[in-house]
Amino acid sequence: MRNDDSRLEDINNAAIRLAEYVAGITLEQFLEDNMRKAATIREMEIMGEAAYRVSKRFKTDHTEVPWAILMTLRNFYIHVYDRIDYERVWYTAANTVPRIQSAVSRLLPPSDESV
Repeated sequence: MRNDDSRLEDINNAAIRLAEYVAGITLEQFLEDNMRKAATIREMEIMGEAAYRVSKRFKTDHTEVPWAILMTLRNFYIHVYDRIDYERVWYTAANTVPRIQSAVSRLLPPSDESV
């Protein structure tokens, strides 16, 4: 069974991939690139699903991560796919996700790179 640390890794890794998708491009370039838009949405869905699966206790103890926002975004992108505003997706990817990734990365256990 996967634990909270595994879910945090999922969120962190998705946020890192997402940052790569939007790095060095303009909003206009993003809006013209359907593959990049789809990949960005997918990483946000992964982040939200992982946030949903983090234990309630952990979320209560670590309010510095906006768990509810992650879960709401995931639900919106999955269920209301026909009303996605890609300018808002861009803003979220460029501004909100880096802050979330920073908060989550501080909660990750230290990696044992000596193994």
